Amino acid sequence: MDEDALVSKLEQIWRESVAGDPRAELRRWREREPDKKHALSVPTAATQHLLALVCNRYGLRVYRAPRKRSTTLCVDAPAGFVREVLWPPFNSMALMLEEQTHQLLERVIERWARSTDTGQK
Repeated sequence: MDEDALVSKLEQIWRESVAGDPRAELRRWREREPDKKHALSVPTAATQHLLALVCNRYGLRVYRAPRKRSTTLCVDAPAGFVREVLWPPFNSMALMLEEQTHQLLERVIERWARSTDTGQK
């Protein structure tokens, strides 16, 4: 998948998950449920950046709590909102990005391996 197709796919996932104003959606959830601190395990720098961007669209701040692992990011939001609204599209986008990153790295490593094999002959 090329870069434009990847961006289009991310936009499609976002559009399918968010109907209307994301910040208004969060306000509606906060009327029903109080905020709770969520510690989210996000293993790579790319997915951490993605989570921060997704949260920013909702008006949420992502932060690192003291004594937490570097792969753990925290966000204060209603539990139902995180479970039903925030996490599903983020998870879909993160899986797609990780898959594309893995495929890219495989291609680069295979090209490098072929070039070193030819250089030694």
